[in-house]
Amino acid sequence: MKNIRILIIFLFASACNRDEKIEMDTILVQNTKAVYSQQLNSKIVNQVHYTILETNKLSLVPEIPKQIIFTNSRIFIVDNIRSGCLWIFDRGGKFLSKLKPTGEGPGEYMSARAVGVDTFNKKIELLEDSKKTVLEFDFNGNLIQERPSKIYFDNIAYLKNGSKTHQIVDVNLNEFGSQIICENVKNQYTPLFRDMAMAPIWKFGSTFLRNSVFEAQGKIYYCKPFCDTIHNITDGTYHIDKLLKFEKSMETKEILSLMDKTSSSAINIAFNNNIPFLQDFFYTTDKYTYFTYMFNKQNVFFLYDNKKNKPLLNCNMVSIPQIGLPLPSSTLGYCSNGIVCLLPHSLIKLIMSTLSPEDKKKISPELMKIYNKMKPEDNPILIKVEFN
Repeated sequence: MKNIRILIIFLFASACNRDEKIEMDTILVQNTKAVYSQQLNSKIVNQVHYTILETNKLSLVPEIPKQIIFTNSRIFIVDNIRSGCLWIFDRGGKFLSKLKPTGEGPGEYMSARAVGVDTFNKKIELLEDSKKTVLEFDFNGNLIQERPSKIYFDNIAYLKNGSKTHQIVDVNLNEFGSQIICENVKNQYTPLFRDMAMAPIWKFGSTFLRNSVFEAQGKIYYCKPFCDTIHNITDGTYHIDKLLKFEKSMETKEILSLMDKTSSSAINIAFNNNIPFLQDFFYTTDKYTYFTYMFNKQNVFFLYDNKKNKPLLNCNMVSIPQIGLPLPSSTLGYCSNGIVCLLPHSLIKLIMSTLSPEDKKKISPELMKIYNKMKPEDNPILIKVEFN
């Protein structure tokens, strides 16, 4: 979910191709008007689920993982790709298995370049960085097969027809650009489109500055870097789906100029100049678009009503009446038709210490019951909020 490792960067639209004559949704993000705390309308929330994750030596999960994925029978928690760890729980929170680096033998890996959970074919795919092989596991963590990969990919998402869409990064002539590759069930590759080469790679200071592809309601979305466009990919074709416009930003040529002058990374320039950029959390449905972005060195959660064309939330702390405990935007991630977060004992205690006695009475009795039974060393509480 959120940390300085940034997979998606939106810094403004000057690098976009303005000649594309495609009708699209435009979302204005008034980043200068973000507030500290806002309450979500209770009518937007369908239901809230609390899951107590089993705690043992193998099951301890990170407080801010890269992604949390739900299926009908499983919960997958994916850590920072560099750690190469993935935890598998059943929907009741019972720990089932953990994938982690163990070695270089058959079916083992030392590092993971990318991890994908294929909910359609019920398998996990992991690209082993050094051997350039793909390891496939079932939903219980058992190895299915290990096969060679013709490409290095950094993100992976899946279409309902069984094909996979990878995002890869090519390094050519000391510059890097990105290319979207579609892989079918026979492991055959078809290039969809190639993004611009952005700048000499050393200027970015981190190999984690990548674009991202992700699945939302049966469609693949691709977030283009150094731009404010979100592409929708379906069956080998793509188009601009949404256009984000930040109220205060900086043109790409200005950013690249500052990178030249300061030998600094794009992230540092964004921080030092208060340039808003998206984190690696973005999701869209027919009703809502929601994401977190960084501005003034703080995480901001943004929720937009697609039907009424207006923002609903633009804040650092999200208050949901059914929960009663304000949630820091840095803890939020997406799930199908909602948001999800992990709340450790220490964070709940800290947030509660900031509340008045009257506000403490508004905390969900169910959440308080779970918290009162928790030990500081226990796994975080997993909270899933489903929207109507």
